[in-house]
Amino acid sequence: INKKNYHLPSRIWFKSSWDKHINYPSLFRAWVSIFKPDIAMLHLFSDPEYSGDVNYTFDDPHERFMLGSFGGPAQPGIPNAGWAMAFGQKYTDIDILGLRNAGINVHESGQSKIFQITDELSDLIDRYDYFEKARTKFKSHFQENTFLL
Repeated sequence: INKKNYHLPSRIWFKSSWDKHINYPSLFRAWVSIFKPDIAMLHLFSDPEYSGDVNYTFDDPHERFMLGSFGGPAQPGIPNAGWAMAFGQKYTDIDILGLRNAGINVHESGQSKIFQITDELSDLIDRYDYFEKARTKFKSHFQENTFLL
């Protein structure tokens, strides 16, 4: 946030070896509470969607997702939904009640809403098909073209 209270694009990149004993959702919620992002995600990239052939370009939405990029001012857009997504005050048209009724966990942190697509982050490893179906359901509650993938 600059002196005029304007949010400037920035990111915190956290990369860790998977450890089921670490409470990643709690850590994510704490970071959202501290940094108050317009948008943020927590995701565990597993074999079904991980590709070692990332060229580090922003032209491909899949690569943007793998890089954790929301495009910045030049190419704004949400490439895909991560396992947990935080939306700040900029996103006011989210159907929170519909998402809750669809079984999506919703946490509120100040002016941010945090959506957890499934109960366990490990679903990305243990039950990827289940996660993918839940992600599709989650994205169906947003306006068309909200997500690039």
